Amino acid sequence: MLSVALLLQVCLAVAATATQARRSRLWQRHLLPLGSEAVYLDGSPAGYYLSPGDPTHWLLFLPGGGWCHHPTSCRNRLVGHLSDLGSSARWPLASAMPALKGVLARGYGGFRSYARVIISYCDASAFTGDADAPVWIEGRQYWFRGRRVLQAVVAALRLDHGLGLNSTVVVAGHSAGGMAALIHANWFHQQFSNVRIIVDGAMFLDVEEYAEGRDQTECFRVGYDWWNASGALSRECREAHAGRPHICLL
Repeated sequence: MLSVALLLQVCLAVAATATQARRSRLWQRHLLPLGSEAVYLDGSPAGYYLSPGDPTHWLLFLPGGGWCHHPTSCRNRLVGHLSDLGSSARWPLASAMPALKGVLARGYGGFRSYARVIISYCDASAFTGDADAPVWIEGRQYWFRGRRVLQAVVAALRLDHGLGLNSTVVVAGHSAGGMAALIHANWFHQQFSNVRIIVDGAMFLDVEEYAEGRDQTECFRVGYDWWNASGALSRECREAHAGRPHICLL
């Protein structure tokens, strides 16, 4: 019969193996260096969560989460119930990323062997913001640097994790993240030789909303100026809609 000491050692070894297996399934947090221009709405450093996989195949996921286009919608991202959408200050070191499970179940399951990255959405501008200075709105300052966040995270993945020019890259976005995937599609195609874009639930129309009786594009008109979003949009679209360049966000 096994001695009590040996049995205890076996139990501890099994528990350690199980713990290691659970940890391996967690997505690890990575923050960009302090001093980087890539910051979130509150000025905290941008970052991403990574689940390692096949280093030649990558899934870059851009989550949704609305926009900062009104004092209330902006303030809630700093001190309200949406504060996780404006800051990296409270991010855990590792996460099971439950929000992505539903996405994988809806057809992304074929990417489970890929190296997977969630480029966290805390800039409130659909990754289009490019303002040099913070914007003051009702006594609070907000940093709109989403475009810089996106580019800096991709650069970090190249430098630190082996994302390469010839990697197979799938960029998938949901809602505001889907809008960002579409807006930046040409940029992604310039970065990689084999890239595909998946846009999920990101159809925003230039029409009056049925329920509210207001113009859907009003939030984009305000956001376009606050975010300094013009640089993320194609020159052809902006010139074609010189009087309403904000609709190029749609």
